[in-house]
Amino acid sequence: KGTLIDGTQFDASEKVPMSVGQLVPGFNEALMLMTPGSKYEVYIPAELAYGTNPNPRIPVNSTLIFEIELLSVDK
Repeated sequence: KGTLIDGTQFDASEKVPMSVGQLVPGFNEALMLMTPGSKYEVYIPAELAYGTNPNPRIPVNSTLIFEIELLSVDK
C-alpha cells in the first residue's frame, strides 16, 4: 500500500512481481535491505521518489509511505 503523509492512498497493489530498477530509488533501496517474509513500513523522501517530476496521483515534492511485504526473491 502506498500513501502520502496526509494519509491519501495512491497505490494498493497486491502480490505484484517487481524488478529492482523499475521503481523509485527509495523503494529499490528498501527492497535491497529486505529478506523474504519481512514486512517494512518505508518513508521515502521526495528526492528518492518523484521529486519535482509530475505524477498524476502524487503531488510534486511528496514524501511517500509504503507498506511492503517481500514474499520471495528470484535471482
